[in-house]
Amino acid sequence: MTGSDRNSAPDFARTALAEPWNRLTVAGLASSAAKSNPQKRIFLRDCPEREKWDGNLPRELSFADFYREAEFFAGQLETLGIVAGDRALVLMPNVAEAAIAIVGCLIAGVTPALAPVEESVDMLRAACERISAAAIITTGKLEELRPAEVARQIAARAISVRVVAAYGHKLPDGVISLDGWSEQDVDANPNRPPRKQEAEGLITFSSTPRGVLAHIRSEAQMIADALAVATRHKLGREQNMVCTMHATGSAAFAAGLLMPLFLGVTIDLVGPFTAARLRSALDRAGEKPALLAPASLLPLLQESMPREKGLTGLGSLVAVMRPGMELMEAASEFPFAVVPVFDLHERALVSPEVLPRGLADLIGSHTHPMEAVLAEGQPYLMISEGDDGVARAFGFAASDVLARAGAVEEAA
Repeated sequence: MTGSDRNSAPDFARTALAEPWNRLTVAGLASSAAKSNPQKRIFLRDCPEREKWDGNLPRELSFADFYREAEFFAGQLETLGIVAGDRALVLMPNVAEAAIAIVGCLIAGVTPALAPVEESVDMLRAACERISAAAIITTGKLEELRPAEVARQIAARAISVRVVAAYGHKLPDGVISLDGWSEQDVDANPNRPPRKQEAEGLITFSSTPRGVLAHIRSEAQMIADALAVATRHKLGREQNMVCTMHATGSAAFAAGLLMPLFLGVTIDLVGPFTAARLRSALDRAGEKPALLAPASLLPLLQESMPREKGLTGLGSLVAVMRPGMELMEAASEFPFAVVPVFDLHERALVSPEVLPRGLADLIGSHTHPMEAVLAEGQPYLMISEGDDGVARAFGFAASDVLARAGAVEEAA
């Protein structure tokens, strides 16, 4: 099913940003970053221990390298028959190729749908079927996991999947390798339609008693989320970001990929989390790096990190929270800026000015932290709590929810 005949696709006309922000797209940001940053300025660095857990050497990509590889990946998709309007389930760990695949999808006009690589086959199959994914993009190995084999099993049951492709070695039969392609192997579409900010841009998932829900965001919503976090954070151009979260949700995408791309900041990736891998990333990130981490990780960090190289050495912290997750009281006393990003189970993101103690502090109406980003009178986000205690989100920043095939809901 392509974008031209998918009747269930939501209308994102309501999500246009104001001038001049309405000209921005993710692919456009990546292209601009490649042109505006020096050729050798690093954008992405893999975890130094990457070879131990996925068999591939760690990579280091400049902004120009990153965009070139993302554009090449877009050509690979097109060569494999994936077209603009299709959706691709992306199952990748915290490696450079994950970012390449996400941005490459958008360059080709394909919607990346992000799901945790360690999820069960049943959950991933449900996610795949919910969005009628045409492709699955993954990797061959992640420690003891074999994501490419899982993807093959999903594709055998999900009739929408036409292509399963993966990075890595010793891939199962039926899984196409994304490594080793030459320019001559790629038959890219020379007439890609220009990306519009109102277009469907990102899908993430949540599990509820109703089953797997798909949350759909436009390019405009993605840009607005990243601008909101950037406004609260004020990340310095020379301040590297250490990212412990792989892009399986909107918060990690906005704060850990899109914001650094927008600001021209280097990202140091931490693979499957261990305290030793985090220490290594912090050591090479330079003086006073920023850290992106779930708030639930903070107690472990405090216990496991040596004081001289631990949290006290940070310049700032972007702490991702969810309802029911209380941010440590000690966070208000940290000797660096703490920027909370509250994720309402993929329904919406909000980055409040004051550190919240929990969901109750977020109930009400929120304006965008950056002036003149939204059209005049456009409400950014309204959060309420239902009788069942579940948070509900409305307004510009709220995702559309695909609860079952052909059914898009405007509130959840």
